[in-house]
Amino acid sequence: MEARMDAILEAPSFVEIRDPGDSRFDAMIALYEAAIPERERKSIAAVRAMIASPKHRVVIACRGGSVEGFFLLYVGARIALLEYLATEARLRGRGLGAHLYAQARRAAGDRPLIVEVESDREDCADRPLRARRILFYRRLGCRRVADLDFILPLPGSGAPPRLDLLVDQVPDDHVERAQFETWLREMYDGVYGCQADDPRLRKMISGLRDPVRLT
Repeated sequence: MEARMDAILEAPSFVEIRDPGDSRFDAMIALYEAAIPERERKSIAAVRAMIASPKHRVVIACRGGSVEGFFLLYVGARIALLEYLATEARLRGRGLGAHLYAQARRAAGDRPLIVEVESDREDCADRPLRARRILFYRRLGCRRVADLDFILPLPGSGAPPRLDLLVDQVPDDHVERAQFETWLREMYDGVYGCQADDPRLRKMISGLRDPVRLT
């Protein structure tokens, strides 16, 4: 068992996918659909578009010819946004997620790294799972943006999941609201293609204190 655990904890190979025709892309998509809740997923066409985008990094973790995990990262002018990170279910809790996160942090450079997570501040059936996910990122250095109910602008008529934003690579425990507003606007524009006058942006910004606390 000890030898097996050592093998799992050993860092895999990380490969950036730049060709949607790569056979490993299909394996990544299978993991994406298995690990990410449907209401949080973008379309497969949107994921394919990320591969061609100079502002996105699509990175898989490979070992022995198998795709064991991946992350999708937006790298913009002011921020980096970790849109998705997932590992095979059998490998969760064994260090692979931390390896992937370290790679994403490195790809973010000196930008603040923002993570979208389903909030554990509401009573729901999967609240313990949400809390564990948030704890995972907290242990890696993230802090929660206080007093923010982030509105995920995904297409569709259903209500979006309640999300929190976590932030890494920010030295202080606060950020000026005007600066944080530029982060939100870049997310809405660069990641989701929303307009600058989107009413959801105004709603989120109006509810924030100045400075915005990171807790």
